[in-house]
Amino acid sequence: KKFMFETNVNVGSEERKVAQLLTKINHFKYPALSQDESRISLPLQTIAIAIFDSILVHMMQRVSPGKWHELRTTMCRSLNKNKTPRTLEILR
Repeated sequence: KKFMFETNVNVGSEERKVAQLLTKINHFKYPALSQDESRISLPLQTIAIAIFDSILVHMMQRVSPGKWHELRTTMCRSLNKNKTPRTLEILR
């Protein structure tokens, strides 16, 4: 909760809260989406992220009690920090 709503991150030249990086899914861009679905898309994204994080923490605590933070750090590094170089490597 603190990370999502209190932590600032740099986006280009500006600083924003992590939660501000989420954007509403626009009904006009995705016509199959109703206006009500568009309106609630931000809270639904927030819930989906929380559920995903909870599942990861649960798995890590079951698979490797006491070492899950190290595993999480490795997973995040693999998924996020090296994303661009890895994508470029795959495309080559």
